Amino acid sequence: MTNMVYLIVKPFSLVQIFFLLGVRTVALATLVFWQLLKLIINFHVDLCWHFLILGITFMTLPIRMLTALKNEVKLERLLNEMQIQLENLVWENKELEERLQIAMEDRKVIEMILKEIEEEHEKAVTRIDLLENEVTFFP
Repeated sequence: MTNMVYLIVKPFSLVQIFFLLGVRTVALATLVFWQLLKLIINFHVDLCWHFLILGITFMTLPIRMLTALKNEVKLERLLNEMQIQLENLVWENKELEERLQIAMEDRKVIEMILKEIEEEHEKAVTRIDLLENEVTFFP
């Protein structure tokens, strides 16, 4: 009996194996076809996209060039202004150095005058002390 069942089931299992092999082959072929189709479409979409970007880049090139030229002129003007400010600061620095030198010379002269005044003051104080001593000895 088992032999008989085996003889009846064996052809169905072979049919099942061939059927699954066919389904898997068709599925693999379909999958490969879809992948190939996606790759072809993506390649063309990417190619069109890059051409579009390239076209936009070339169309905006004059605007970008004018903007760069405008920025260059603006930077040159700012550079000239900064150079003028630098020259003014150097001139002011020279003037301040001259004024500092004059102030230092004036300080030295004032110190000398102050020393002379202090010496005269000390002489006057000494003379006053002498005169007071003379006055106290001769009543």
